[in-house]
Amino acid sequence: MTEAKHHFSILNEEDNNKLPIHLFTYADRKFFFDIPTSYFVETDNNAFEILSNLESLSPSGKIHLISKSGNTYSSQKIEEIFQEMEQLKNLGFFKAEVPEQENEINQYLHRLLKRRSSHITLCVSQACNMSCKYCYAEGGNFGKKALLMSEETALRAVDYLFEKTKGIQEIGLIFFGGEPLLNFKVIKKAVEYSRKLAQKTGQRIGFSLTTNGTIMNDEIIEFLCTNRFGLKVSMDGPKSVQDDMRPLKTGEGSYDLVAKNLKSLLKRRGHLSVRPTLTRHNIEMNNLANFFEEFGFTRIGFGIAEGSCFAKEDYDFGPEEFEKIFFEYEKTVNEILDRLDKKIKVPFNPFENLLNEIHTRRKTRVRCGLARGVSTIAVDGRIYPCHRYVGMDAFVIGNLETGIDKEKAFQILKDYYNVKKYCWQTCWARHICGGPCPFYVAHPSGTHYYPDEGHCRFVRKSYELGIWFYDQLAKRHPQVLEKWVGSSG
Repeated sequence: MTEAKHHFSILNEEDNNKLPIHLFTYADRKFFFDIPTSYFVETDNNAFEILSNLESLSPSGKIHLISKSGNTYSSQKIEEIFQEMEQLKNLGFFKAEVPEQENEINQYLHRLLKRRSSHITLCVSQACNMSCKYCYAEGGNFGKKALLMSEETALRAVDYLFEKTKGIQEIGLIFFGGEPLLNFKVIKKAVEYSRKLAQKTGQRIGFSLTTNGTIMNDEIIEFLCTNRFGLKVSMDGPKSVQDDMRPLKTGEGSYDLVAKNLKSLLKRRGHLSVRPTLTRHNIEMNNLANFFEEFGFTRIGFGIAEGSCFAKEDYDFGPEEFEKIFFEYEKTVNEILDRLDKKIKVPFNPFENLLNEIHTRRKTRVRCGLARGVSTIAVDGRIYPCHRYVGMDAFVIGNLETGIDKEKAFQILKDYYNVKKYCWQTCWARHICGGPCPFYVAHPSGTHYYPDEGHCRFVRKSYELGIWFYDQLAKRHPQVLEKWVGSSG
């Protein structure tokens, strides 16, 4: 495994003499990353070493560097590099950042809450017919009594969607669980009702659903295809993996049933996304990707069982597993580059989002639609910040009768945003990362904790790998890079 080497600390509130850059080496290539702008530059050995020892661009910083370097670098070489750095400074590099003030944060969060979402998630089933060993939803019922959403609640949720999206042309309903197809009857009613409302309002409505693939027949397949559902299937791999990680409630393996159903679905549909979950007991991502490609899936998006930052279960990733999955990431990057060199199709690319983040250099302050764009309505009509929070009473932000409590939503966002202060002081990737998944750091008490170092170390290493990968694509396959990231940035 190629290990990225870290040489430079970042700017923070207590150490404002340091340059706001991050230096790292990957695969014998040396880079510096300008934290405020999120630009990266490949450097030669001389510039890299000088930057490693430089404290500031001031005349005193130059004098200190010359005296510190002794005979290692000539004054002329140092002067040349300083001139290049001045040119970069004129382009906006090396500018010290001032942490956000409280009033700026409050204004930003209030602006977020004023934005309207075009879709909602209906957790139509807080029940499941499987017993996945790593399930964050505690067997699909989210720590509560197993329940299905009533038709009355579902139709009221559809009304709520249309009330909140007046003037928005394209809107969406996302069906989630548990296993949502346990409540297929209510899903059908909600789709039929929403189509009638959309005809009246002139809006276009789309539907999506995540399923475990166990409940599938001709009627369901026809319904999903006719209504052009976006579909994502939770499946973990071949029979040995699937039966071990995702058994049925009866204790039987689920692979044979799921495989049969999905083959029938693929015959009718032709394309299908899979969302496997990696655990500390099944971590061979590349072998699994090959299996899913051969099975017929057209899009593969792996998730990782992480538990939470303050509580890890037997199947959750720890520091050792993050090291192993990073090695899998490296293998994937090299496999992609090899396929591109040989002009072979690339079926599995888990780096599209990461490449886009590096390309656009967008400062991400809150990386998801927490309490806004991903609001989820549970079976009882209560509203949560997202589907992951369902069942966590301290995070309820409203209900279908009264709508969202904006003050409660603000307080949840504000508490999560406090985590960003920690990120500001400790992480060079804070702007492109945008912070941890809110649910990952959410405590049942209603507060958010700081992320654990093992998780953050993996994220930072992934960005270093991503920067090197982006650089390789730009040099070797610029047209492919353009296709993957578009023309923005």
